[in-house]
Amino acid sequence: MSSLFIPGSGQMRNRTWWKAGLFFAIEATSVYLFVDNRNDAVIGERDFKQFTNNNWSVVQYSNWLVQYHEINGLDNPHIDDLRQMIGSSEASFNVNKDWDIVDIELLRQVERDTPYITTDQNSSNNFSHTLPEYGSQQYFELISKYYQYQAGWRDYNEFHNNIGHTGTFYDERFVIDRGGSYASPFFYDAARMADQFNTDYRTSNTFLSILIANHLLSAFDAYFTFRLKQNRLEATSSVMPGKQIQLTYRF
Repeated sequence: MSSLFIPGSGQMRNRTWWKAGLFFAIEATSVYLFVDNRNDAVIGERDFKQFTNNNWSVVQYSNWLVQYHEINGLDNPHIDDLRQMIGSSEASFNVNKDWDIVDIELLRQVERDTPYITTDQNSSNNFSHTLPEYGSQQYFELISKYYQYQAGWRDYNEFHNNIGHTGTFYDERFVIDRGGSYASPFFYDAARMADQFNTDYRTSNTFLSILIANHLLSAFDAYFTFRLKQNRLEATSSVMPGKQIQLTYRF
């Protein structure tokens, strides 16, 4: 029980000092690395969400969807409703203001009937996802993972201006490249941030598992070491006449 709560303490009682030092070292190292990686993950996730809130707009994404349908000549039973809802609204990149403008259910209806127009072919299947509720884990994951949402990032139009999608090439910003060439730097910045804090969470969970295993292994080792000492071979001899030497092994 002692080793179960404090790895190495049972080994000290059994006077197996090198084992005690080993379990103590594993405990201290695992605690430090668990806390360090978990703190990095929490900070990284907070920075990621702040970056996303400041640089992705549901209004800009909705405006892009309306133009995406117009330029590519797409039919959609809900696009007129979305066009009317957005009106002349421009993205403020303030989540409180932008989410007051867009009806998420209407936006999802549009997405379900929107086909991919890609650089390698004229059309393909409809959009694979609908936008989750703001603030959910899926919301933050999708907008920094799927090219469907690339146009909502603040630097999207500036990026396409810089790569020459202006004038006669303006319509290129309303096509999706399967390899991600048309996604702007902010999309990839967010993706890298998400990957990093998720990696830190996974690493911290690994060290948490090592911590738990260290407690269990220390407890089992202390118990079996103690039992081996108690169950040692005891040899006793008798010199009484007519008696043989007796060997007793205690279990």
